[in-house]
Amino acid sequence: SSSPLTLTLTPPQQMLTDAMTGNTTCPGEGGMSWCIDPSAFQNDDPSMPLKEEPTEFRRGSMAFTVRYAAAMGLIHSSFFALKKDGKPVAGAIMIPPNAPRDLSMCDMIAKWNDVKPMHPSQISGPSSKRFMALITMMEKQHKKYASEPHWYLYVFASDPKIQGKGHGRELMTALTAIADNTGHPIYLETMGQRNERFYNRNGFLTKERKVLEVKATGERMEVDGGIIAMVRP
Repeated sequence: SSSPLTLTLTPPQQMLTDAMTGNTTCPGEGGMSWCIDPSAFQNDDPSMPLKEEPTEFRRGSMAFTVRYAAAMGLIHSSFFALKKDGKPVAGAIMIPPNAPRDLSMCDMIAKWNDVKPMHPSQISGPSSKRFMALITMMEKQHKKYASEPHWYLYVFASDPKIQGKGHGRELMTALTAIADNTGHPIYLETMGQRNERFYNRNGFLTKERKVLEVKATGERMEVDGGIIAMVRP
């Protein structure tokens, strides 16, 4: 069976894992990446690339997150991948308005055994305390700014090896067309000015910036105001 560090991934899942992990030239997913190791980034800024190439520990943590998110997406037939020449170049997991909102991460993982085992970063040590603080804060933001039926853009990324070719914009156009067709807003969380600008250009409004405080460790993630809640009406 697969260990937490050697999960078997489909090509779209592998692309999302690469994008969320980041490297020394391309930033990864800032919030979760910071939870793994707050000191890993250039200029100590989680919206920046890593100081060194990612460790297997970091990749394993992101691979688990992607597998979990993919399980959620597949339940609702809402795992989207943009392909060019047969290869995934961008991907998204967007949970639909009719999805139940009261399933915790543990509930979902217990239901979908193929996602196990959980990665050590998310169940023990300082990193698990950061993850818990992040999840708790995101849940509060989500309830505050998306209380009505809505699409939840849970994961969105493009292949870090070929960014800047418009693949993210192309996939986002398809996603916003789906939301327009159903007549529902889209909610997401992000961080960093670069990501915020991208979403602003695609019709999202910034609702809140909130510093992530980890009371158990005394740490704070406050670059660019912290975690950003955004809504496309």
